[in-house]
Amino acid sequence: MENIVEQTNIKNMNRNKRIFPIYKMLAWDLLFYYAISFLFLTEVKGFSASNVLLLDVFFTLAFLLFQIPCTVLIDKLGKKNALIFGNILVSLYILMVIVFNNYNILIIANIIWGFGYLIKEVCETDILFDSIPRSPERGEKFSKIDGKGSSYYYYLEAFSCLVTGLLYVVNPYIPMILCLICCILSSYLATKFENIIAPKNTSSQFTTKISTFSKISKYLKELKYSFRFIFKSKRLKSLLLFYGVFSGILTLLTTYRKSLLADLDISATYFGIIFAVLGLLAAISSKYSAFLNRKFKNRTLAIISISTLLSMIFAGIVVVINVPIIPAIIFIFIMFAIQHLFKGPFYSLGKQYLGNFSTHKIRTKILMASDLVTGIFKSLIILVGSFFLEITSTAYASIIFGCILTLIIIAILEYMKTRIGLKPEQYKKSDIEFTELK
Repeated sequence: MENIVEQTNIKNMNRNKRIFPIYKMLAWDLLFYYAISFLFLTEVKGFSASNVLLLDVFFTLAFLLFQIPCTVLIDKLGKKNALIFGNILVSLYILMVIVFNNYNILIIANIIWGFGYLIKEVCETDILFDSIPRSPERGEKFSKIDGKGSSYYYYLEAFSCLVTGLLYVVNPYIPMILCLICCILSSYLATKFENIIAPKNTSSQFTTKISTFSKISKYLKELKYSFRFIFKSKRLKSLLLFYGVFSGILTLLTTYRKSLLADLDISATYFGIIFAVLGLLAAISSKYSAFLNRKFKNRTLAIISISTLLSMIFAGIVVVINVPIIPAIIFIFIMFAIQHLFKGPFYSLGKQYLGNFSTHKIRTKILMASDLVTGIFKSLIILVGSFFLEITSTAYASIIFGCILTLIIIAILEYMKTRIGLKPEQYKKSDIEFTELK
């Protein structure tokens, strides 16, 4: 019987690894959307730049509100079915954005999107990790497969951005409908994954006779126990702090980039062209996440974060000092290119670092902790970023807030120096070994 299970697992692992890059190409994020989302929400829906950024707060709040429901849902449905459900929720979000003009309804839509994205993020990473046999090279194999999917996504995003800018001029709703179609296709591809069967341990399994309330109570106990170990680990605390703050910065920059271009009166067509090229750069860089990690080792996160923040500051400075429009746009594009070159590798490496030294049981809890911390910091960073957009221009906001965030990141990097990047034997057991709750 065990041999049959093992053979089935090997077959399903190989299947999942083949499907994953194609799935991520379509499902990692919203295609045909981001190049014109800012213009669509400000020009078609009539919201201010600050209001558009505030919508992201409700998206990230979903990561805080639905942590426990999400994990209970995944435990109950299984990773595959939960992933399908998450993709359906994201599809519903796009449909609501297309249909409704009411800001309160769009707030609800963003909460739905956040819940769906939370489910997707946990399940996608865990399904891929489960599909790679444990070995010293497991993290690098994960990074290669995940990076391949990221690369495919960025190539397709580049094409979609180019087409989106042109289609937006014809009818702004066409790109939104194409986005919805991609979300539906992602839901279909999610049905093609297979759950990997873990070694059976009846003492740790919920029985069908236990009530839902009892299951939740036991889950909360396990979650509390797991979090206690997570936050005893100096390594994980450092990673979660950095990952949360820098993920918030990347989310903020998504809106700041578009707002800065809108302030310069860049047309929708050129929006599409600019973000198409930026997408290509991100696609190329995503394939080299493992190389980047080998090349810079302990300095990788520092190089990624400091370079991104300096580019944010310099882009604002160019606008403030009134550089002629053509040189200004070229320089700003270079700054945006730096951000995109590092964005792709960061997400792959971040998940790799968080997943290292983990078992399939504790990994879900680590990823949940990551989403919890990320949700908190994203909300705070977006709220402050929205405040700056209310009181000043995007250029000044980029300079002032960029300087503040740079100081914060430098402090976090200093804190991380002695806590990550060590050899396994150099860590304390509490940093990398987790005892399961009996």
